Amino acid sequence: MDYTERLLALKEFVYETVCKGKQFKTQGFNERGGADDYKVEYKEPEVFIGLYPRNKNRNSNERNDPSRVAPSVLIIPGLNYSGKFKEARFDNYAGINRSKEITGVFSVQFLFCMYDTGKRNADTSITRKAEDVEDNTEQAVLNLIGWIEELSKQIMGLSQIPNTDLFVYKDSVCWSTLNSDDSVADHRPLYYGYLTVSFGHKTNKVNDKKIEELLG
Repeated sequence: MDYTERLLALKEFVYETVCKGKQFKTQGFNERGGADDYKVEYKEPEVFIGLYPRNKNRNSNERNDPSRVAPSVLIIPGLNYSGKFKEARFDNYAGINRSKEITGVFSVQFLFCMYDTGKRNADTSITRKAEDVEDNTEQAVLNLIGWIEELSKQIMGLSQIPNTDLFVYKDSVCWSTLNSDDSVADHRPLYYGYLTVSFGHKTNKVNDKKIEELLG
């Protein structure tokens, strides 16, 4: 199994596990299809690999603009080893020697993005008053953490990711909100957090024909 196949399978796993059927907030639009800060809509979260999609027209406010990515999970490949076995705890004490050719290590970061402009105390699409929008920062952060934790629990509960050769190094699973200056990084109305995981997998090796010939 190659890395592109693993990434595509991870994308499908994340979608089926923590995105499918959910409805999270996204930016609302007016009757002409333009962005409206006083409106909130709901959509199913999407999953992307590597980069967010970007509309060629960076100033686009259209509803179908693919660059509007909240809510979503972005899968970012990290530092990977094609043939390095992570030594299990207490192996040395037990006298166990493992070949470094057995397994590769595949590190991945899942970046979560949510949208929340706050609680509406009135029909702001009619009142058009900023005072009718109540700051909802705390609940937005809690919602983000709950979504990250949901995927973390699913991964921790599996011995192997479905339809892949990936197994989880459970001591590598860690998560955090995106932080800056000792607090959650302020990108309101967008909120970011990430989950980092290292997976083991069978090494991707091509047999050396010369050595095969020598071995007869």
